[in-house]
Formats: sequence, structure tokens, C-alpha cells
Amino acid sequence: MIYFCFPFFLMELLTSVWILISYFGSIIYWLGFALSFILIYPFLRKKDKENVKWVLHYLLPAILLSYVSSSFLKIIFKIPRICIGFDYCPETYAFPSGHATIALAFSTIIFLQFRKNPKIYIPAFILSLLICYSRLVLNVHTIFDVISGAIVGVIISSIWYLFRESRKQ
Repeated sequence: MIYFCFPFFLMELLTSVWILISYFGSIIYWLGFALSFILIYPFLRKKDKENVKWVLHYLLPAILLSYVSSSFLKIIFKIPRICIGFDYCPETYAFPSGHATIALAFSTIIFLQFRKNPKIYIPAFILSLLICYSRLVLNVHTIFDVISGAIVGVIISSIWYLFRESRKQ
């Protein structure tokens, strides 16, 4: 009897891991991150504020703009999810994947900001790929939804980065 329960337990554990990874692409996670960051920012030393100011000027706006863009596209296209009727099926439309959009916005900004330091941008990119893959494994998106969301995230965050850089001069 233990042998029959173990694969089910393992599947439940793996599903939980994919759900956990998926949370890093959720706007709720990023809103919590933003609020936490904004609350501690005033207490940072001046030097530390300068070092992390890019989070307020680049990272968080890129993620928020990407989220708004993907939400707008969902309303325009109104493509239903493939998981309708399942327990873990979000109620929003599928196209493009908001998690993929946010994940690639995150890793694109990290890459653009730290392109000379692969120790920073490679783990960010790997996390983004895992977030995108989690949406497929959890069966809430098609590959088309995920790839489209990733493209939106890269485009929006790149445009935001170029806009911020042009304002520096």
C-alpha cells in the first residue's frame, strides 16, 4: 500500500514546488517586494540608497508596466485558459502569460543593469525560465501563451530601460 501512495505523494510535492516557483512571477509577490523595499529604503545609508536606487527606477516600474501590458492584452484577446474546470485554474484569460511577462521583465532588467556580471544575470534568467516552465507544468497556459508573455516582458522592460537611460543624460 505504501508503494501506491508514494508516487501520488511525489506528484503532489512536485506540484507544490512548481506552484512555489510560479509565485515569483506573480504580481502579488512583486507588490509585496515593492512595499517592503519602499518601507526599508528610507532607513538605508546614503551609499546604500545610491546602490539600490535602480530597483525603484528600473526594476519595479518595468515589472509593473509589463503586468499592465499583459493584463491589457488579455482583455483585448480574451483567449480562455486550457485548465478551465480544474482546481488550480486562474479565472483570468490566458494570453499572454502574465507570469512569463513579469519573469522576463525581471530577468531582462537584471541583464541590462548587470550585463558585465553573469553571476547576477544568469541565475535571474534561470529563475525566469523555471517560472515560465511552471506555467506549462501546472497546465494553466499553452506554450504560445508563455512565449508571447516572455516576448512582451522583454520588449516592455527593454523600452523602459532605454527610456530611463535616455533621461540620465
